[in-house]
Amino acid sequence: MKRRLLLLLVFALLLLTGGVALTLWRSYGDPRSTPFLQWARGNNATREALIVTEREACPGAPFILPADGFIGLLYGDPRGPYSASSPHQGIDIFSNDAPGRVPVYAAYDGYVTRESNWKSSLIIRVPDDPLQPGREIWYCQTQLIRYLA
Repeated sequence: MKRRLLLLLVFALLLLTGGVALTLWRSYGDPRSTPFLQWARGNNATREALIVTEREACPGAPFILPADGFIGLLYGDPRGPYSASSPHQGIDIFSNDAPGRVPVYAAYDGYVTRESNWKSSLIIRVPDDPLQPGREIWYCQTQLIRYLA
């Protein structure tokens, strides 16, 4: 009985180890992860090279980049900690400066809503969606600060 339990535990440990190894291989082995790893492990000079600064919308795109920074994860990205069945639901822009030092702009003109108890989020209502005229949209800009002073 003890031998059977030991074999079962060893098998479970091998499965767990294999699952972790596969997850790490898929995350770090993906070429799209290279800039993200450079950002996470880099010094200020390395990070500076990855920062995107753009105040004008791309041709045919009505929205602007709301802040200067490294674009780490895009909408629908399945890489960890997300998955194909639960992909990323936003666009993550990482700043290389101290909290409260990087200006954040509205990605498109609209009406700002911010509750008094919200510490790092706002919602913008756009009465006329530039991509589908006649439709009202709301978009959220959140995680605007990482640490509270």
